[in-house]
Amino acid sequence: MKQHIIRLCVLLLAVLLCLSVVGCTAGGDTSSTPSHETQTSAIHSSTTADTTTDTTAVTTTNTTTGVNTTATTVTAAPTKALCAACGKATPVSGSAYCAGCKCAACNDRKVAEGDKFCAKHACVLPSCQEKATVDNGYCAQHGCAQAGCAKQKETDFAYCTSHNVIDILIFAGQSNMAGATESIPYPNDPVKGAVEFRYLTNMLQPLTHPVGEVLGGDLLTGVNKGSPVPYTCDAYIKASGRQAVAIHVAQGATKIAEWLKGTDRYTLAVDKIKAGIKLAKQHGKIGHIYCVWLQGESDAIDRTSKETYMQRLTQFKNDLKKDVGLEKFGIIEVGYFAYTVDWLTDRTKEDAKQCDETIMQAQEELPKVDSDFVMLTQICKTKLSLDNAYENPLADGHYTNKGVAIIGEEAGKALAKLAKE
Repeated sequence: MKQHIIRLCVLLLAVLLCLSVVGCTAGGDTSSTPSHETQTSAIHSSTTADTTTDTTAVTTTNTTTGVNTTATTVTAAPTKALCAACGKATPVSGSAYCAGCKCAACNDRKVAEGDKFCAKHACVLPSCQEKATVDNGYCAQHGCAQAGCAKQKETDFAYCTSHNVIDILIFAGQSNMAGATESIPYPNDPVKGAVEFRYLTNMLQPLTHPVGEVLGGDLLTGVNKGSPVPYTCDAYIKASGRQAVAIHVAQGATKIAEWLKGTDRYTLAVDKIKAGIKLAKQHGKIGHIYCVWLQGESDAIDRTSKETYMQRLTQFKNDLKKDVGLEKFGIIEVGYFAYTVDWLTDRTKEDAKQCDETIMQAQEELPKVDSDFVMLTQICKTKLSLDNAYENPLADGHYTNKGVAIIGEEAGKALAKLAKE
């Protein structure tokens, strides 16, 4: 019995000794070693079509027990904005729409795919993709240029029918007016603000080279090459700010007597002029009606006297005033023709020169005695007909494209000055 008690006491002392050792270890100096230490941390992201989420995993290790603990935090990132129209692309800053869906003039949505603007800024003409002006809802190409007007403009003109004022420019004479240059000029762009009337189709068409049309066999010509007509209209419009319908009635190798009232040529020319004026009235109000005349070479060849030429040209002008409402008769003074051509062999050079100057004197005298006549330019006499650089190498006595361009520019500017008076 005594031995059992002794063994129990020894065992108890051993247990107490073990507990004491453990307690000392646990109660030692720990000031330099934290009880917990963060060992690792990781951040993971995942993205869906509409939302981006950030996942943060933090792992801590207990340095006493050696146990690892992981804490996971999930944070939802802000939703990524997409275009309110297509739902695919990122919107443009300040707009709910992407660049492909946004109006080119504001932050609203454009009308439809393929359009440029929203309903507010698009031209009201359904087939047009251009920006509308503030005043009328049309773009600059289709809207009337009159401030405050809400109408569509007339084709080939700047204004609607109510505000259009259209001048009629009649181009008459012989081959240099008809178009007898070496080739069709290039470039050959339509004249802005002007159209040409065609009698056979009863249409207004863009004004380019060649001008005119074949009518009555050889009464009026067409299908020519370069002519002063487009150049004259272009210069006239640029200098005056006006609009014009060009009506071409010319025929090569004609004398003044062949243009007088009672001839088939005069009748056909007047019919064409009247038809052109009638059609122009459907597009606006008629402004000025002018004639631009380049003729006289055949009268120099025919030895027409100064007095006869003046009397006949005055008669022609007066009949046009009565029959078509002509306002002014502009003259492009004829150049030297009989004097310069090689095929005229029935007279001396001096005689031929005098024949030319007789017609020149008649044309110069007319504006002095009749205010209906206006001298537009003398450039053919003073420069072009005496300089081989401006002579068509394919036709004596006729001008090159460069020459008719000069003629047209001079005449157009002079006519514009007249329109402003």
